[in-house]
Amino acid sequence: MVAPSDPETVGNAQHIASAMHELATRHAVPRLNAGSITEMEKANKRFATALDRLDVDGALQADDDFHAVLVGASANPMIDEVLEYVTPLIRRAERQRFSSLAGRDSVAQHSAIIERCRAGDSEGAAALNRENWLSLNPNLTEGDR
Repeated sequence: MVAPSDPETVGNAQHIASAMHELATRHAVPRLNAGSITEMEKANKRFATALDRLDVDGALQADDDFHAVLVGASANPMIDEVLEYVTPLIRRAERQRFSSLAGRDSVAQHSAIIERCRAGDSEGAAALNRENWLSLNPNLTEGDR
C-alpha cells in the first residue's frame, strides 16, 4: 500500500533527506576504508543491473544499500533515525524515477560520489550526494536547492 502523495510533503521530506545524506557523507568520508568503497561500488553495479532489468524493487534495495554505507560510516545514529521517518514519504518519487530513463542518471551520480569518497573529498562527495537526492524531484526550483 502506498500513501497518498502530497507534493508539499514530498518536497519537504526530500529536502530533509538530501540534507541528512549530505551530512552523513561529510562525516563518513574520513571514516571510509577500501572495503566501504568496494561495498558502494558493488551496490551501484547491482543498482545499474536492476535498472537495466526494470526491476524497481531491486533498484530501490541497491540504492538503499549504496547510501547505507555512508549513513553507517557517519557514526551518527540520529541521521538514520531521521531518514527512517522521511524515506517512506519520498519512496513513490524514487519508484517513479527508477522506473524511467531518468533513473539511469543516478548510476553516474553514484560513481561520482564514489570517486570523491576515494579521493577523501568530504565536501565534494557531500555536495554530490545532496544533488543526487534533490534530483528525485525535477520540479524543485533552483532556489529550493
